[in-house]
Amino acid sequence: MTNDLAAIAGTIGRSFPLLGSLALLAGGEGRTYRAGDYVYRKEHRRAEAAYVADVYMRLPSSGFRIPRPIRSNHGTWLSSDGWSAWSFLPGRPVAPDDVPIVLPALHAFHQALANEPFPALLATKDTPYTRAERNAWEIVPEDLDVDIAQLVMPLLARRHPLPALKYQLIHVDLNDENVLVAPKMSPAILDFTPAWRPAAYAIAIFAFWIGLYREKRASLEQFAMVPAFEQLLIRG
Repeated sequence: MTNDLAAIAGTIGRSFPLLGSLALLAGGEGRTYRAGDYVYRKEHRRAEAAYVADVYMRLPSSGFRIPRPIRSNHGTWLSSDGWSAWSFLPGRPVAPDDVPIVLPALHAFHQALANEPFPALLATKDTPYTRAERNAWEIVPEDLDVDIAQLVMPLLARRHPLPALKYQLIHVDLNDENVLVAPKMSPAILDFTPAWRPAAYAIAIFAFWIGLYREKRASLEQFAMVPAFEQLLIRG
């Protein structure tokens, strides 16, 4: 492992500032590292990573924190071999008790994104997650696996049309490790995964991770003011 880290550090150091010892971070799909005040990630979807860096670089932050991208030695957001670099933000993963301080930050974050145009890359993005999301929002395939059908059919029976909600750029992966809290600091929002849905849908995704996934159903009461919350949670 030491030799692997040394090789990775050498690769990163050819394109980005690298101060201190490199360490693999927990989570991050095993492709995220930290050295000093910087975090480095090997990107699988390079066009999306460059787009996210553009958004996070220009996005004003008030009431929330976001990491800022670091340009490579060549002035690009990614190195030629697909590494990106970001400022490190301190904090711990959000817990159910943190919801009252985190919700205003998530609303402020999506308000800051509200005027971003539709990103063309989403029109052609095709992953198991985007296909599942389209099915949850639109038409469910008739050839569902039997085991999956047993899980989703009760939810689909409760799915009803939504009221008119504005679509915008959102973070569609607000799990409890992508939101950090720290004393005397605004909540931090990491690993931006873009989607084009109502902002309230992003909040419902967060509610799933912090409430249902952790079997803390009482936490859902704090989301009562989210528009069409139950229907968005069903889709999530």
